Amino acid sequence: MNTSPNRRPRRRALPVLGGVALGIVALIVLAVGGFAATLTGRGGYMDLGHAEFRGDGHAVVSDPYDWGRGTFVGAHYGTVRVHLTVHGGKPAFLGLAPASAVRDYLHGVAYSTGHGRSNYQVAYTKHAGGAPATAPTGADVWSAHASGTGTLTVTFPADRYDGGLVLVAMNADGSPVVNGRVATEATVPSLGGIVAGVVAVGVVLLLGSVALIVLPFRRRRA
Repeated sequence: MNTSPNRRPRRRALPVLGGVALGIVALIVLAVGGFAATLTGRGGYMDLGHAEFRGDGHAVVSDPYDWGRGTFVGAHYGTVRVHLTVHGGKPAFLGLAPASAVRDYLHGVAYSTGHGRSNYQVAYTKHAGGAPATAPTGADVWSAHASGTGTLTVTFPADRYDGGLVLVAMNADGSPVVNGRVATEATVPSLGGIVAGVVAVGVVLLLGSVALIVLPFRRRRA
């Protein structure tokens, strides 16, 4: 008979503790949803990263990447924008093309292939050779391209091209020593729905947390 008064506070405490734990989870979920919402704050584009690069040859080339299969938390990219700023003030060239077309254009040319690493670092594989027979602005291998001074931007639908595309940075006249900065961003059309779903789950969890915390006190007053 003497144990029942001690058990009742413990029974009341368990839902409260569960409610607090659920509330913490709800706040984490809501924070994740809020963070995901801020990723597309610039006109719907999400920052995918940037890197500084330098090549002693006539071009710096990326590894191939299939943008049509690229995803963020399971959601496919919509429109991709690549920005290139070449240091030194010379007119620059930014091109995107299938890997096979780039290999044909740069056959026998001195260039570097950049491989992305963590912390925006780039490792390089150098290819020996000479100068290109044709300046990049005169080649017809590009799926998309831009040239000129300042920051160049190429915009393309992620699902338009089958297979991997290669990014090529060059001086517009094809001269050697290419160094600068490349940045990539993309829209994720279904991200809004994902964010809304995450926020909805967070709200439901938060309401459940409040119910677990308040309910024992209501029963006690009753």
